[in-house]
Amino acid sequence: MIHRHPHVFAGRHYDSVEQQQADWEKLKSQEEGHKQTSLKEEIAFVPESFPALIRGQKIAKKAAAAGLFSTEDEDVFKDLLTSVVNLQLGTAGEDPEKKFSSDEELSEKLGEVLFALCRFCTKYKVSGEMALLKKLEEF
Repeated sequence: MIHRHPHVFAGRHYDSVEQQQADWEKLKSQEEGHKQTSLKEEIAFVPESFPALIRGQKIAKKAAAAGLFSTEDEDVFKDLLTSVVNLQLGTAGEDPEKKFSSDEELSEKLGEVLFALCRFCTKYKVSGEMALLKKLEEF
């Protein structure tokens, strides 16, 4: 306990919670008997019973920490906008070759948009679940 909490027991100062959590993970991994887990295992630990937006944000956070995608503002917005444009092109385009050929394809593109929103929420530390609930109550 003392080893993992130098900010409490050794007077160590962190500039952010993220910095403290990253150091905590590093210290934990140095301990004897600590088993390293893969990203796949980390994602499997996220309960399937969580609401989809919460689960999506937790998975996005783990994937970003593993370096699967950028957390830079420009990249997060670009991915979100790209997924929305792809959805729009497949539903409203006049070119039949660009339109979705099945509900499954539409569902897949919508899933991409929703996951991009989860990444956005994670980046800006906003609960997508709470934001949606608030908007639904207002509506």
